[in-house]
Amino acid sequence: MPDAALLDELALNATASTTLQYVDGWALRASPSLPFRRSNCAMALRGAGPPPWNDLEVFYWERNLPIRAQVSTAMPDVDNEFAARGYAIDAPVDVMVAGTASVLAGNTPADDVTTSLSSIHSDDSFAQTYGQLHDDERVLAYGRMMRTIGPEARVVVAHIDGEPVGMVFGVIERGWCGVYGLTTVPHARGRGVASTVMHALAAVASASGARNTYLQMERENDAARALYEKTGFTVAYGYHYRVNGA
Repeated sequence: MPDAALLDELALNATASTTLQYVDGWALRASPSLPFRRSNCAMALRGAGPPPWNDLEVFYWERNLPIRAQVSTAMPDVDNEFAARGYAIDAPVDVMVAGTASVLAGNTPADDVTTSLSSIHSDDSFAQTYGQLHDDERVLAYGRMMRTIGPEARVVVAHIDGEPVGMVFGVIERGWCGVYGLTTVPHARGRGVASTVMHALAAVASASGARNTYLQMERENDAARALYEKTGFTVAYGYHYRVNGA
């Protein structure tokens, strides 16, 4: 089984937050302008102590946010502490992993789909395209924030007849490539867009020395699960959020 604590750390580094504070091995994250759980939650890192309840309350209450924690299934004792205080489970997620070579071999590019590759850190246009594909200003803001992450990050955009129809971005660190933001516009689905961008991203990851790939998928997304399993992804572990309901 892959090191769950390592993958949690890699995913933390791949997630943009406007505020990040460390307390007793816990990472407290907040981005009040973004309605994304991963940007507004606490997470225990390797060797963390018990939940720092007072710090959690002050940190999130001062920002008018619910107290939310991302809890790995690899940390049942932490989960029990939140459950004992009445925190409810929200949005279970599976963390899936695959060899990058398997992802490359398992995704066949479509003949009529072209791709472009850029670096998140050096190209502003990806954020505009990301928001355009989702038709959502919140997503556009998140795309802009992704420029602030530290690790190497690449974005692949798919085009059909010159129109952007899909995207995925990868965050490469310590031999792993995290897959984020896989998107296909509704009218282009079923035309191999997802397979095309995943193939291109796997090629970039392999060239950058990432021999393994991970992604995070909401547990109830059966369509996405089927797509990923076809290309060699398997569930390594999971996590869910515990939230106080405020």
